[in-house]
Amino acid sequence: MGIIETIEYINQELEAKGKAEGLKEGLKEGLNKGKTQAKIDAEKHQLIQQLQRIYKALQKKIAINTIAAIEDVPVLFVKDFKKHITEKSLPLLIQQITRLYQQIKVDTSKKIQQQWLIQLWIKQQFSATAIVAFLKVPLELVTTIQAKEKKKK
Repeated sequence: MGIIETIEYINQELEAKGKAEGLKEGLKEGLNKGKTQAKIDAEKHQLIQQLQRIYKALQKKIAINTIAAIEDVPVLFVKDFKKHITEKSLPLLIQQITRLYQQIKVDTSKKIQQQWLIQLWIKQQFSATAIVAFLKVPLELVTTIQAKEKKKK
C-alpha cells in the first residue's frame, strides 16, 4: 500500500470512527432528553393525582391538617384548595395543568416552569403564602408575578 492509499485508508477509518462516536453521543443525548421528558410527565401525573386525592379527602371531610400531613403539603395550601376548588373547577384545573406541562420542554428552565406554576395558582386565587409554601419559591417571586398579573387585567 502506498502513502496515498494509506492516508486515504486512515481518513476513512477516522471518518467511520467519528460517525460512530457522533451517533453514540446523539443516542446518549436523546436518551437523556427522553429521561428528562419522562420526569416532567411523571411530575405532572403526580401533581394531578395529588390534587384529586386532596379533593376526595376534603369531600370525605377529613381534617385539613390530616390531609396536609398525608399529602406532605402545607396546611395553607389545603385551606386555599378547599376554598377555591370545586367539583366543577377541578377538571378545569387539571386541564390547565395538562396544558402547562405540554408547554414544558426539556430545555425549559426551572425558573420559567416555576413562573408558569405560580401563574396557574394565582389564577386559581390561591394566596401568595400558600403558593410559596406549596411550590417552595421565594415570596418576592410570587408577589412580582401577582403584580404583573394584576396589571394585565
